[in-house]
Amino acid sequence: MLRKISLVTICIAVTVFLIGCQTTQLGSIHLSDIGRYTSLKKGESTKKDVFISFGQPCDVIENEGGGSQWRYYKIDVSMSGATFVPIVNLVAGGSNSQLQISTFTFDKGAYYVNVETSDRQDYTNQWAGMAKAASLADSDSRSARVESEMNSLNLPFDSKFAKQMADLQVFWDR
Repeated sequence: MLRKISLVTICIAVTVFLIGCQTTQLGSIHLSDIGRYTSLKKGESTKKDVFISFGQPCDVIENEGGGSQWRYYKIDVSMSGATFVPIVNLVAGGSNSQLQISTFTFDKGAYYVNVETSDRQDYTNQWAGMAKAASLADSDSRSARVESEMNSLNLPFDSKFAKQMADLQVFWDR
């Protein structure tokens, strides 16, 4: 009987451990594919080509000279180990994130000029993350900018993806 209880306890502990180690990937999943970057030709590839390779951007930024930038984010989020420790989780719980950002620049003719990429690792305390998310609620115009750009290019707009990216801005607006 005691052996059965120990086996059940071990199974539960292993299951909880594995669930806690799970990483969630969100955003533009193609950012890690180097082949997609090398297929683009400066001065020849267009916004539509970038859309075909990488999908809908997470943000669109208009430049003063008439060009624009498309920004893509990919984020891998996992719970911090402290989140699973009773009492400690009240103060130190949160999430670890690995953020990859790719910014594609286009000239005023909508041709690809260059791309800049960056990576960042970060920790977000659960309380600070909730406070920042609350302060950002309904203040984001990214979705509207992306929708306008997709409509102007006759490309599909995924409102669910745009909403997901707006909700995750707490990780990259620092």
